[in-house]
Amino acid sequence: MKLKISLFTICVATFLMAFKPQADNKAHKKAYKKFEKAFKNFSFIPGAAWQQPTDTTHPISTNWKSETVSVQSFFMQQYEVTNAEWHAFVAANSENRENLLPDTSLWEDTNEPMRRYYYSHPAFQNYPVVNISLAQAQAYCRWLAKEMTASKDVLFDSVSVSIPTEMEWEYAARGGHDFNKYPWGGPYVRNAKGQFLANFLRVPEDEVRKVDGDLVLKKSIKNTLAASIPAPIKVFYENDFGLYDMGGNVAEFVLPNQDGIHFTKGGSFYD
Repeated sequence: MKLKISLFTICVATFLMAFKPQADNKAHKKAYKKFEKAFKNFSFIPGAAWQQPTDTTHPISTNWKSETVSVQSFFMQQYEVTNAEWHAFVAANSENRENLLPDTSLWEDTNEPMRRYYYSHPAFQNYPVVNISLAQAQAYCRWLAKEMTASKDVLFDSVSVSIPTEMEWEYAARGGHDFNKYPWGGPYVRNAKGQFLANFLRVPEDEVRKVDGDLVLKKSIKNTLAASIPAPIKVFYENDFGLYDMGGNVAEFVLPNQDGIHFTKGGSFYD
């Protein structure tokens, strides 16, 4: 039996994992149950046909143009890959250590403390790893596949791990709801208690102007506000699939499209 896992990573960079059921028999059911019991940080994402938006320019979600697409069932890690998890990966591949470390030079000049301490200081071990490349993310996937295949709690002959496709990511992010604008549902960004539902750039009203119907910053004020660094994992509310930070915090890699272009999804604390 083989197990396929979709792992997704976060631009400023991190991973979530997901495996796809291959058959519906007793042996597979036993394997899946053992996996669920051993890896409780995974959520089951039920496969379905759903409406993938193709045009979201209209402000009312029910008027979005869409097409019906199908996604197979899979499991996905509930939160982003952390600094602690990345440290374990680097330690297990010490011969290639220098090529696996995050590029801390990518931090903005105004975030010098983050450049020096974010990856290395114990206080940030529960934060998502950031500033890794797509190649590093894929190396992590290969390493994780070997680790999981060797686990006594995995009854599959092999485990393959990869970054998700854009379609898989979109489906998981919406939490099973067609036309969700945000992972948590409607167009609002706070809950009933006034709490923000994601870690994103918060801009004072007097710093924003409208240009051709779009909101544009009057000047660059990034890294000057409270939400100028990533948040620890599982701080904000999860979506209906039990996945955290599918919007905001750190942007997530998806597999390159058919034109070979690779990009990220979900936005980040900079957006």
